[in-house]
Amino acid sequence: MSFTGSAMKACSLPPENIVLWDNAKDFRFENINRGIVIVFAEWSGVAPLILRKYCCWLTNKVPSEIKLHELNHDSLSPSDMERIFSKPLHGNAETYFVKDGNIIAEIARPDNDAEVRFARYFGEAFTT
Repeated sequence: MSFTGSAMKACSLPPENIVLWDNAKDFRFENINRGIVIVFAEWSGVAPLILRKYCCWLTNKVPSEIKLHELNHDSLSPSDMERIFSKPLHGNAETYFVKDGNIIAEIARPDNDAEVRFARYFGEAFTT
């Protein structure tokens, strides 16, 4: 977890709420109790904009037990993507809501409704 994550730059979340994953070999959904996983590609035109929107929404809404996990897209080999996500990812800030090690919801391709879906999935995953 050595790269300087974009979530750290874009969010005003406390640093203890952000987990940076530079090494996909160590990443497992089943190890996440309550969290949001964003697969971030530094080179993507979409990912920084989406991350900034999500972080603005999250500010003052995230209890300390919910972690924002930023997984470095460039650390993922095709076999890592298959093992972790069961599909290839495209650097679009793919986002997963995780509770008790299970994916509750996913935003695979951000669009104009991404913020609305983010808020809805956040509520479904973490307020029940």
